[in-house]
Amino acid sequence: MYSKIEVDINEITLKVERQNAKAMVEGFMKDSERHYISIFAASKKSISLKKDFQTFPKLLENNNARDPKKIYPLSHIGKKMAAELYEVPHRYVAVLDRIFHIKNEINLWKDICTNGLFDIWEPQAPFNCLNEKENPMVLLLRIYEVDYDFKNDIRWYNDHYSLIPKSRVKLVKPVIPLNRADSSNTEFDGTLYFTELTEKLRNTLSRHGCLIKEER
Repeated sequence: MYSKIEVDINEITLKVERQNAKAMVEGFMKDSERHYISIFAASKKSISLKKDFQTFPKLLENNNARDPKKIYPLSHIGKKMAAELYEVPHRYVAVLDRIFHIKNEINLWKDICTNGLFDIWEPQAPFNCLNEKENPMVLLLRIYEVDYDFKNDIRWYNDHYSLIPKSRVKLVKPVIPLNRADSSNTEFDGTLYFTELTEKLRNTLSRHGCLIKEER
């Protein structure tokens, strides 16, 4: 049972666009099917990787902006989500499952942004995010609900992350079950299980010749 798994939570949060946060926790609809986002663009100096994200999960938090910057355009699907005022509940954490080191190419993102993995964005959004950055990466995240609400513990620090006290929490359940046999599968309404999503991402990166290294 997931409730038996305890983890130490990072002292800094992971701030993401409101659209990303909603798609990670509630998913987005495409062709009458629900998809969940589990990826995040990053590079060597990205703030998202600070404070040993690979070891300590981060509390998921949406940033304050209603809309992304103009260089990160939303797709029609992303706009249709109407997430401008979305407030992610403060009881979800992001576990960094693995890192894919990649070549940043627009054709890769044209595929990833139309195949159910990242469809809330126009391909230019993740491409621009990584353009001319050192060591571009795709972070594969697993989002979990935990047994504690951090709403009253968050202290704003800057536009990139907030601070929370050192905490140890229990994982209640993942948003995306690992597979059909996962004990959390009883209420899942998504299209891809986590193992399927991982394989789809890996295959897409490989097919475009953009996968340099996979890091656990």
